[in-house]
Amino acid sequence: MFPSGIVIRVKGDQCANSFGRLSTIVDNGKGEVTVFNSATKRFATIPLAAYSASVLSQRQLPAVAQRAAEAQLQSMKAKTERTGETALIQGIRAEENLTTLSMQTPNPTGPPNEVRLEMHRWVAAADELIRIPALREMADCGLGTISDPSAATEQFVVGAIQGAHGWGEILKELATVQGQITLKIRVEEFDPASVARMQAGGLGGVQGDANAPLLDVSFMLAELSPEPIPDAAFRVPEGYQAAPLEDLLKDPVTGDFQGVTYRPGGGVSKPKPIYHPQPKYTEDARRARIQGAVLLSVVIDQNGTARNVKVVRSLEPGLDQSAIDTVRQWKFTRGQKDGGPVAVASRIEVTFRLLDKPDQK
Repeated sequence: MFPSGIVIRVKGDQCANSFGRLSTIVDNGKGEVTVFNSATKRFATIPLAAYSASVLSQRQLPAVAQRAAEAQLQSMKAKTERTGETALIQGIRAEENLTTLSMQTPNPTGPPNEVRLEMHRWVAAADELIRIPALREMADCGLGTISDPSAATEQFVVGAIQGAHGWGEILKELATVQGQITLKIRVEEFDPASVARMQAGGLGGVQGDANAPLLDVSFMLAELSPEPIPDAAFRVPEGYQAAPLEDLLKDPVTGDFQGVTYRPGGGVSKPKPIYHPQPKYTEDARRARIQGAVLLSVVIDQNGTARNVKVVRSLEPGLDQSAIDTVRQWKFTRGQKDGGPVAVASRIEVTFRLLDKPDQK
């Protein structure tokens, strides 16, 4: 799910950032940011001042997801503190900051689950930015110096999710990046109830202490190089086509999978769903008393995520789309071949059945 590395290049008033498929080139002199996608070979250039709002506008949630997110946001609590711990990272003195987010998530079989996210950030000490000019250049690079991402994010969340009271203060804590350089970051997610349910269901590979992190991701500064940077690093590669920004920002996880896929059998294991929320009825389909199943073709990628979701057998347009949106949220065990994860083509049937009885007249 995460790229193996991040590359940041700084030259004068230009900053280039590479993170997985999406890369950005920030030109503070021109007041522009260019985003390009190496998977689709497309790019878009927009004014810096509009960048944060443009990105966040692509994250609008469906109505059902909005209601679920609202309930979770209302239960969220946040705390940021300096731990007092220090470390030397590539010879640079860093100080640890800990941000803890906790919230409740729905549990259909009992009380809500308590989920906790711990973000450990080791930030370069202020005097180190004076001692090492390259760090000062990095601190001045990026979108945080020319706009306030917390304000744009707060506007988006409060506007999109009614009742997200207090969320803006949490965002301001997390978005304070200007003038800081994070040399190491570790994110841990704790969800004991979900892990216990997976273990009780006998899902393969889900073992160990349920109170241990369900997700544990770390990034650390690997190299700080003073080598000259070619001008080509701040240009869109040849052969890329201009496109609307919204097309580039579509979640690559839900986009078309372009790699090699296998079918179950012959040494290829079939992925099994480990998180599968139920589809939602549309009001039109409910009033029309439509019931049945939508058959979907799906590629389960190497990370256990549903990709290339397409309708094979339709039921009704609204329910077809509900089935697609739902399966895109599912998580699966990874398909395996020769001891390694592979993408597996499969078919999934999503059933819609009304449990309530029509009014008797």
